[in-house]
Amino acid sequence: MLSNSQAGVATAAVMVAIVAVVSGAVGTPIIVDEIDVQPDSPLYGLERAGEKIKEITLAGGQNWQLDRARERTEEYLSIVEKRIVRNHVELLDDSGERLSNAIESAEDKKGLEEAREVIDWHIRVLENLQGKENLPDVAKTAISLAISRSAKGEIVLADVISGELPSGRLSESVREEIRSQVESVREKARSLKDEIKENLGKGASVHELVQNIEIGTAGELRRKFVEMAEKGKAEEYTDLIEEAQNRFNVAARNAEDNVGLRRALEAIRNHIRVLENVKEKVPDAARPAISRALVRSSWQERVLENIENKLEEGRVPPGLIKEELENEGVALENLMTRLENLGLPPGILKEILENREIPLEDLKEFLEERRLPRGILKEILENRGISPENLVGILENDWLPFVHERGQLPGWVPGPPPWAGPEERLGGEHEETEEEGQGYRLLNGIRIQSPPANYSINPTNDYGLDENALTREISEAFETWGAQTSVELFDDNILTTDKSGFQEDGDNVISFAPLEETGVAAETRIWYDEETKNVLEFDIVLNSTVEWGIDPDGEGPEKISAFDVRNIVTHEAGHTLILLDITDEDYAHLTMYHQSEPGSTLKISLENGDIEGLHELYGE
Repeated sequence: MLSNSQAGVATAAVMVAIVAVVSGAVGTPIIVDEIDVQPDSPLYGLERAGEKIKEITLAGGQNWQLDRARERTEEYLSIVEKRIVRNHVELLDDSGERLSNAIESAEDKKGLEEAREVIDWHIRVLENLQGKENLPDVAKTAISLAISRSAKGEIVLADVISGELPSGRLSESVREEIRSQVESVREKARSLKDEIKENLGKGASVHELVQNIEIGTAGELRRKFVEMAEKGKAEEYTDLIEEAQNRFNVAARNAEDNVGLRRALEAIRNHIRVLENVKEKVPDAARPAISRALVRSSWQERVLENIENKLEEGRVPPGLIKEELENEGVALENLMTRLENLGLPPGILKEILENREIPLEDLKEFLEERRLPRGILKEILENRGISPENLVGILENDWLPFVHERGQLPGWVPGPPPWAGPEERLGGEHEETEEEGQGYRLLNGIRIQSPPANYSINPTNDYGLDENALTREISEAFETWGAQTSVELFDDNILTTDKSGFQEDGDNVISFAPLEETGVAAETRIWYDEETKNVLEFDIVLNSTVEWGIDPDGEGPEKISAFDVRNIVTHEAGHTLILLDITDEDYAHLTMYHQSEPGSTLKISLENGDIEGLHELYGE
């Protein structure tokens, strides 16, 4: 806490700065905006005054605007936590205006991406607040208005970042277009705020107003998504349709009674109708994104219908609608995740969900067995042009992801492990120990039942790596395993392809593509039949958002910051054979250890634990 004398110094500093600016004196304010106080402090007004002076004299660029937007948002968090009922609209208005200024002052695509990052953070922070119990009424409308404004700002950013407007260094004409769109967002925000203020004055329900704000925001996000989907750019705008779904979810949680629940249900049904209508009109490439959005919306519709039925039957008191929505929402989200982990196409997910004869409780129960009831299979088969053989294969095959992380290896690597025998420490012939004999993990006998398996490589990359050399390194990684057994594990006839990512199309593909998880070098997905324990397909994706290189001389890739292709693919090839990750640091020298460091080539040769696991599955 500041003492009186300290407060006096701070006050004097601000006043001197103000006099200097007003009188036109030349000089630099020195102790302006140095008091870090919260909005409930008597010194807060001084801090804001100092901030304005610094903005005029020293700052005002994009970074300044983004920093102030973060500061206002954090200050808002403080007043909500302290249950202060003033400053809600003012703080969030200032934060929103700072974000708008940051968009306008961006000079290139990188600046717009930085603005978008802060806007995303701002929205997530406010969404977390929306889930808090006992949120003051004044906060409920203020937060929804702030999210609405920021979400509309993201529409402007999406146009540039997706390529709808030119990127790179922004020309003056592009910046003028951006300013025009941002000003339109401002006008809509002001108009909506005035409308809410007027309705509050007339005694309107806060929950109804929040629902209307959220549904309106979702509608604007959807309109932009639909517009771009019709141009074949649905994938570039999926963030908008996902944010629209978040807004519908908040609208549902603000249902106080049957009327509010019906309002949310009608909104989500209208959303589904719009998406279903546009799905038939967009290019084929845009349909998967719309299908995913439809599945999410159908889940929400099912939840709301379920609660509506419980209300009518008197099983849920009106005052507990929000609690019931949250319970059902979490359960259904978990259910959705588990269904998606089965690898079901979005269309089939939607068909399962829309079979209203299957109660939600039964849907949850059958997932414990990871199998679909025959009744659902029959319903799908009778209504879709899919052959029974193909559909049953899709529905009953399990799949498994392996994610390979960036991580620092223990200090003893690449030397002998701590438990190694004396002969190995002296460099003699390796003496197998009981501990190392456990240096592998398998998956219930699942393996490639009829080797050799073939695979295709997509050598296209953004790192300037020679495609022939890249193909050679990948094939050598697979051959490392084949050299340790008399069984021919992989076909020597290496194919190339233009496919990338995880396709589940019957082809085994190794490619570069972006992965969402941070700190991940690669991911392998295996599809298998649990009944026969046979591997049906594998895809390996090398994360295109990290740096890659090829070892030219046995000393590692040329750039120490790059992952060595052969090093990582040797590990991933082990997964295709169904050797699982090892996480015990005692086995960090093994190829199947779960982490790798950039620049390392440790994994290109197999150790005893790797070979033991290979022989357990495929023989010597």
